[in-house]
Amino acid sequence: MPKEKAWMQKRPHDGDGQPNPGREDCVTVVGAGYVGLALAAYLVTNGRSVLLVEANPERRQTLARGEMPIYEAGVDPVLKSAVREATLVVTGDLRRALDATRMVFVTVGTPSAANDHPDLSAVTSVVDELRAHAKPGTVVVLKSTVPPGTGRQIQEQLQGPPFRLPVVSCPEFLREGSALRDMHSAARQVIGGDDSEAMARVAAVVGNLGTPVIMTDSTSAELIKYGSNSFLALKISFANELARFADRVGADIVPVVQGMGLDPRIGAEGLRAGLGFGGC
Repeated sequence: MPKEKAWMQKRPHDGDGQPNPGREDCVTVVGAGYVGLALAAYLVTNGRSVLLVEANPERRQTLARGEMPIYEAGVDPVLKSAVREATLVVTGDLRRALDATRMVFVTVGTPSAANDHPDLSAVTSVVDELRAHAKPGTVVVLKSTVPPGTGRQIQEQLQGPPFRLPVVSCPEFLREGSALRDMHSAARQVIGGDDSEAMARVAAVVGNLGTPVIMTDSTSAELIKYGSNSFLALKISFANELARFADRVGADIVPVVQGMGLDPRIGAEGLRAGLGFGGC
């Protein structure tokens, strides 16, 4: 039996066919963008098999050859090895992935629309397919950056017959250039939802020993992401304003922010005058 078919026979279930929390041998990641690729690399290094669903055929073919469409330190060799060993299988067929797995990470893009609001059409499209084709026991993990309240709205859409699909919000806090390292040594793991069993299953898949875990409702989890982004931008903006003032009074901004950052209540991370930051 080919490797791909062999691992797809696995199920994160006990002998009675019920989901086994914390033992998700195979998971689905929908969206092979920056977050999806970093997450897939993290999951395979933790010993899991991943079905990576990508709608763009050109990107799908690139990944199937073991080539990375973006650069991110450490991700390229991990994914090349995973494709070769068939612990990572790239497909455009979400329905096929839903037959093989019982945990789905949604990592599709949410770019700004013309009105500056996030465009959630890609998320909506995935949710529609989940409603139509997901199997009982499937957990939907929302990792795309979405406005607070989105997870609750999606949960309402996935609430009715033939069965309920629990939705868990699990925002990412990655920095460009160190995404894989950030996942392995995360400062915190945020898990939001209203289904404690589903949240425990997600925490077992994405968590690391010793990493603080915040268990809360989905809207609060999404606001933690937005609040973190805003506060990081605020620190850089403040440092830039302070740099302008330093120029006017003849001060050196470098030791100024160093001295400020040594105060543990302020912190040095992100408190630097400059162009900004990425991967937040």
